Amino acid sequence: MLNHYLERAVAHDETLPSPHRPRPAPGDPAKALAWFDLEYVNLVACFDAAVRLGMDEVVADLPQAMRVWFFRHRGTDDQVRLLDAAVAAAARLGRDQQRAALLADLGFARAAAGRLTEALAAYELAAQSGPDEALAAALALRLGFVRRDLGDLPAAQTQFRRARDLFDRLGNRAGQSQALAFDGWVTLHLGRPGDAVDLARASVALADGPARITGLVTLGAALAPDDPAESLRTLHEALRLSEQHDLAHQQAWCHSHLGVALRVTGAPEQALEHHRRACELLEPLAEVQLEIDVLYAYAETCRVVGRHDEALTLLDRIIDFARQLDRPYDDARARAARENVLAAR
Repeated sequence: MLNHYLERAVAHDETLPSPHRPRPAPGDPAKALAWFDLEYVNLVACFDAAVRLGMDEVVADLPQAMRVWFFRHRGTDDQVRLLDAAVAAAARLGRDQQRAALLADLGFARAAAGRLTEALAAYELAAQSGPDEALAAALALRLGFVRRDLGDLPAAQTQFRRARDLFDRLGNRAGQSQALAFDGWVTLHLGRPGDAVDLARASVALADGPARITGLVTLGAALAPDDPAESLRTLHEALRLSEQHDLAHQQAWCHSHLGVALRVTGAPEQALEHHRRACELLEPLAEVQLEIDVLYAYAETCRVVGRHDEALTLLDRIIDFARQLDRPYDDARARAARENVLAAR
């Protein structure tokens, strides 16, 4: 029975579009996702049974077969638990490359849960396992995410540019696009919006389908102060793509940046509607890192429109996250924002 569930999970997973595979297998992705939705509880039960029975092949392989589904649904707590056990199983089987790939996925899941120090530890272990160049490129991109979220923008930019070079050597256009987009995001926050626009346009030109979303959001954010009309068109295009492909976390990200763009362009009341929608979308996703980013943007818009108590409530939630997750950078940043709100009352 456990092997049957593993085989079905692998078969359905192979039909799902993913940056990890050049071409999906023939099949209906919607039906595959519906199968994972229906069988999720059984899949987790099978995994736990495989752990009890010592069936390391099932323990090591099943979380990888669920990777794309987890990316879309962000069941972070379950995913971390499954990946922890899968890493140990791959080690017992002597599968060093699989262990490295599982550690990379474990780091990504921990980062999504806001546990950045634990994410770094998993990535460093993955790198020590002698990953191939494709995994090295993915690790560089993900290390950039963590450095960005820790507030070390120059270190993040170094990683994003390394990822771009590695993806370029591999001929991976989607990977290059992601690296360019996040390089643009960092460049924007380092105070160079013109350069950020150029990087974001290059990102969009390289990508097709949902891979364009990151570049479009970065472009929309960079254009907001100087070209509000194009900024809003670009961000709405990103939102349309995320809705078309049923990517709830990307929808939340797009709504959050639409809120920022509308605030910058002088429409803060409309901005609040998008911030609220972003929070609604995040409720079922266990996506703490993205929630922290969304809350910062929402709080700033509340401050601008004079909703000071609402802004303080949002910032207090970030401070609670920072304490729970041992994130001094976010604790200090949220407290500074809180002081700005109190001064504006």
